[in-house]
Amino acid sequence: MTNGSKLPIQIKPGAPTASLFIAADGDIQFLGSNTSKEVIIRSTAGAGNYGEIKFQRGVADAFSFGIDNSSFYIFDYDAAVNDYIVNVANTTGLMTVQKGLTVNGGLTVNGGCTGCDAVFQEDWPLETIEEHAQSMYENSYLPGVGPTPEGQTTIDVFQKVTGILQELEKAHIYIAQLNETIGELNGRIDYLETTK
Repeated sequence: MTNGSKLPIQIKPGAPTASLFIAADGDIQFLGSNTSKEVIIRSTAGAGNYGEIKFQRGVADAFSFGIDNSSFYIFDYDAAVNDYIVNVANTTGLMTVQKGLTVNGGLTVNGGCTGCDAVFQEDWPLETIEEHAQSMYENSYLPGVGPTPEGQTTIDVFQKVTGILQELEKAHIYIAQLNETIGELNGRIDYLETTK
C-alpha cells in the first residue's frame, strides 16, 4: 500500500497472539489476554455513536450485548442462586417483548406493592356489602381493580395485583361478617324453637 491508501484492516502493534483466529473448522474466534474483550460493529468510527452492536466480555462470567450504544443486555452468573441472570439497562429503563413471552419454570418479579394489605387497617374506608355490590354492578368491574379494556392494552401488573389483593381481602371480610350474621340468626332460631 502507498502512503495515501486507506487501511480497511488494521492490526495495532502489541495485539495479543491469535487475537483474531480462524480455526480449521471455519470458526472465527476473538481472543485476548484479559477478561475485558469487545466485538463492536458501528455505523461510524469512534465510541459513543448510535448504530452500534456490541458484544462484550466483562469481568468474571459477565457478558453484555448492546444495541445503539444505549441498550445493554447483561448476562451474569449469580452465585447466590447458582444460575445466570439477565439485566437490562437502557435510557428508558424498559424492555418490550413482542409476540408474547414463555417462561419455563418459576417467575419472580421485583417491584413495589403499596397498600396490598391496607384493607385490614382500621382507617380503611371499607364500603358495606350493599355499597360494594352496587358499585360493582353499575360499573361492571370490581372497585379496587378498576376497568380492564378488552383486546391489546397496557396494564400495570403491580397496580392490578394490588387491586386484586384488596378485593380478595374485602371478600373475606364480607364472608366473616356474613358468617357472624348467620351465627346470630341461627342462635335466634334455636332460641325460638326452644321457647315454643
